[in-house]
Amino acid sequence: MPPEACQIQNCLLSNNYQQDKCEAVIANLYKCCAQFYRRDGDDARTDGKLKDLNIPDASK
Repeated sequence: MPPEACQIQNCLLSNNYQQDKCEAVIANLYKCCAQFYRRDGDDARTDGKLKDLNIPDASK
């Protein structure tokens, strides 16, 4: 699991699952995904075991 996903889980747990209190860490996940697509292209996939992982496209 990407570190950003762990940060989201931790934030939600510590804030009684109130998403509005975790918007910053959620935004970080989208920034990470956007960087991935800029670097590797719109059809990019992760390699190895996570090859079929669907990463959200923040530009859409």
